Amino acid sequence: MKKHLMGLMAVLMVLAFVTAVFAVSDTLVLKSPTKGDVKFTHKKHTDALAGKCVDCHHTTKAGGNPEKCTNCHDQATGAKGGGLNAKAAFHKQCAGCHKTMAKGPVLGKCNECHGA
Repeated sequence: MKKHLMGLMAVLMVLAFVTAVFAVSDTLVLKSPTKGDVKFTHKKHTDALAGKCVDCHHTTKAGGNPEKCTNCHDQATGAKGGGLNAKAAFHKQCAGCHKTMAKGPVLGKCNECHGA
């Protein structure tokens, strides 16, 4: 009986993890204090990156839950302990990837992301 209960618990834990991974809202709104907000389609980007979450969530350990970017990259002073503020981090991460992949919006054409 204990083996069945332990097996059931293991299955439930796996289901809870899978549910957490797929529970991310598809459209995220990245707030901008100075320009229009950016609507980000999570599924479109994870499909393009073949599910390599760490490409964007660079501080998340395998199997971990990513934190909000702004937990480290705040709007004014930059990352805790130094580094990029939110605007610079998003522009570097997002525009850098779009440039590398030669797809999507281009840095400098603000309205392609902001307020779209």
